This record gives sequence, C-alpha cells and structure tokens, in this order.
Amino acid sequence: ASLVGSEMCIRDRLCLMFAHSLAMFYIAYVLLAVGFGATNCCHPVAVQETYGSKYAGGIFGICMLGYMIICTFISPKISSALVKATGSYTASMIYAIIACIIAVAVYTTIPMPKRRTLAEVAAEEKAAQEKAAQA
Repeated sequence: ASLVGSEMCIRDRLCLMFAHSLAMFYIAYVLLAVGFGATNCCHPVAVQETYGSKYAGGIFGICMLGYMIICTFISPKISSALVKATGSYTASMIYAIIACIIAVAVYTTIPMPKRRTLAEVAAEEKAAQEKAAQA
C-alpha cells in the first residue's frame, strides 16, 4: 500500500504540473488524498503487526517524528528556495516527484521482516499477561 500511495503522489504532482483546468486540479487533489490515505493508514498497522502491541506506539512515534521533521522543516525550505530561484512552481513539483521516487526506491530495498500471524501475536500477548499476573 505504501508503494501505491507513493505512486499516487507522483501522479498527483504530474497532474498539478500540467493542469490547465479546474477538473485537472480536482483530479490531482483526489490522487493526493488517496495517495496519502493509502500510506498513512497502513503504517501503524504494519508496525503493530511486525513488532507487536507493546512496542508499536514507541516505534511508530519515532517514525512519525522523522516524517514530521522532513515535512515541516526540510522540504518546505527546499521547495521555497526552488520557487525563488526559478520563479515557477515547476521545479518544486519536480523536487516532490523525485522525493517520491526516492521513497519508492527505499521501500523496495528495505527487507521485509517475517510478520507474525494474529494467532502468534495473541499467544505472545496472552503469555505476557499471564506473566504479569503471576508477578
């Protein structure tokens, strides 16, 4: 789903770059919504399934901190510098497309951990609860 979301964001940027009508802007924003929605709803689930309920909140919090630092501080400065330098938003859109392509490349190179089944997760959580009750 993360790859699909990144691909949708790339399509969104292309639509925005070449939009000459209001309909193209609407199409671009629908692609943007689907792209971000696809990735942002899958990440917490993937973290929880991979690492379990006990550590999911902390791990996801650290991931989101890095995401927010890039999205809040770094990318806007680069994008505004590109707009100032070129006088157009085209370079900024190209920057966003390149960033999405890099994200897709990173997603494909990260080895997938062995995910536990829901039964395994439930058994581990039950064992942890029983251990806590005995202590």
